[in-house]
Formats: sequence, C-alpha cells, structure tokens
Amino acid sequence: MKISIKGMGVLGGFGCGISDLEKALIEGNSTPTPMVIKTTGGDIEVPAFLANTDRLKSFVNKRDLRRIDHYIRMALLGCFLALEDADMLHTDRGKMGIIIATGYGSTCNTFDLQHSVIAESAPFCSPIKFSNSVHNAAATYISILLKEMGPNLSVSHYDMSIPSAFLSAYQWLQEERVDSVLVGSVDEYSKILGYFWHSLYHSNNQPADFIDKTTPGHAITGEGANFFVLTREKADAFPYGFIEDVQMGNVKQGELNLPQNAT
Repeated sequence: MKISIKGMGVLGGFGCGISDLEKALIEGNSTPTPMVIKTTGGDIEVPAFLANTDRLKSFVNKRDLRRIDHYIRMALLGCFLALEDADMLHTDRGKMGIIIATGYGSTCNTFDLQHSVIAESAPFCSPIKFSNSVHNAAATYISILLKEMGPNLSVSHYDMSIPSAFLSAYQWLQEERVDSVLVGSVDEYSKILGYFWHSLYHSNNQPADFIDKTTPGHAITGEGANFFVLTREKADAFPYGFIEDVQMGNVKQGELNLPQNAT
C-alpha cells in the first residue's frame, strides 16, 4: 500500500518553511546562535541552531498562546505549516490522526519545573508548567486547536521515535482507522543538552568552534519541528512522493529492500 505525502511543514535553525529549508540546503550553511550557560566553574559558551516561532501568530490567536511554551509552539507551527501546504487548513479533513515523535520531550519546561520544586520556597509547583512538561502536551494542544477527535499518540524513544511514529501512521492508514495522519517530530534546545555538548567536545575548557567541520562525529545542538500530512490518496498529484512501506528491526541480518533507482 502506498501512502501519499500530501504536505510538509518545517522549522529550525535554518528558518521557517520549505523555502527557507531549500535555501539553506542550496547554500550549505546556517549560522548557529551562541548560548551562554552558567556553571559552578564559570560561564561556558556553546553554539545552537534555534527556531523562531513568530509566524505562529498568523495561525493562532495570541490569547491562546499565553500559556504555551516554546516546545509546544514549535510543534503547533510545524503542524499548521504542513496543513497549509497540503491545502487542508480550512477544509473538512475527515477523521485525522495525530502522532508526535520526540527524542527528549519538553526538556526546558521539565527541568524548570524540577528546579522550582527543589530550589524555590513555594510548597507547590506551577500547574501550568506541570501540564506542559508531560510528553503528550504538544499533541494535546494540536488536537484542541484543530478540533480533531481522532486517535492521538505521542512517541518518545530517542532516535527510534520517528520510525516508530511513521510505522504507527502507516498502520492507521492501512487499517482505515483514519482518513489522514498528521505525523511529525519536535525537539528543543536546553541548557542540559548544551552542557552535554560542551562536555563531549570541549572538556578541556577550550572555546567552542562554531563551524568545526573537521572533528569526526561533530554535531551542533539544535531544535525544530518537521511535520507531514499523510493520506491514502494517489501520489501522482502530490509533489513529495509516497511511502511504500515502513519497517523496523535489525536489517544487518538480512537484505534491505530498496527501490531499484534508490541512490
């Protein structure tokens, strides 16, 4: 069974939208933002690719965004961009499923919540921070703002989150549980990840090199969201192609079945 990719929405350190992503890929360069982290040993500086969610105001009323943190805003903007690209933002979407994959979840909000409980004198934590710290908060806000009553799933399994999410989306469409699936991934930069990056690559307290491309395995911490609208419709009319199959497992023990024209 072929699953059509009808729409796509992306944002990250390169910008917001498919055009910004295409421009970054052609130019082959994006500029990270220097982030300062206070530690017991002094301030350290790390590079990070940060996403801007200002465009979300064109989709959601400002009043509805007051209690929503940056992690959820990225997920919301990604899904709205994907639905807009698929021309399904203001139409009858039928029964649509929602699946969000995340490696770490809302790390900033979670650690802020823990810090408030440990360090602050208040006997109780903020109920808003607590509700936004759970991993399915982003998927919940998406379903509420889109008024979608279909199946809703959040997957948090580190690097296996995305293939797990696409496998579930494929099965939902194959079993005709839904007419379409809004599936995507979102993760945010946090001081914890920045400190880990610094410890991994600059444990000798040397200044961070923002564009060091010679170190094997070197990667800059970043954040962003990427969403897809998947349907069972024919792929001929859609510019992003289709998905023939989704499999998970140990491919080392057998041959990976790829199309003949795959490169």
